[in-house]
Amino acid sequence: PILVSLLDPLVKVIVYQDVSELRKLGFACYSKYVNMFSLSGRYSVYNHLLNTVNHSGLLGWTISSLKDSIAQSLTKSGQHPEYTGHSLSKLVLPLFTLSNGAQTDLLEVSDEVLATINFAHYLLVRDKENISGVQNIKPEIKNWVA
Repeated sequence: PILVSLLDPLVKVIVYQDVSELRKLGFACYSKYVNMFSLSGRYSVYNHLLNTVNHSGLLGWTISSLKDSIAQSLTKSGQHPEYTGHSLSKLVLPLFTLSNGAQTDLLEVSDEVLATINFAHYLLVRDKENISGVQNIKPEIKNWVA
């Protein structure tokens, strides 16, 4: 809980700070923060970030980072169950809904939409043996894309 409390002020610096150097420094800290945890530890960080970050660009980066973490977990099958099955579904299914439904301004959320498309494409192509359980959420992905 104490480590998670660092994220909200850091996100505010990245999104709202007027000074460019401070925003860049904030983002560097953000990316180092996410990557300082083990793959298992990152699951909780991603869970928090995906449910609290509202900035499309930052959310896009977070989704790409999640994709990279899942890619690492696929190379070590069985060692990271949090990136498989129900745990993975619980984490990523909210990505496949638009924040305001059909009224969503796609230009405003383009970074997160593109990152989500890339994420889904990567996982569907990469995980042919369904180690992650991505095939179980394929109907939701198709529904989101349609």
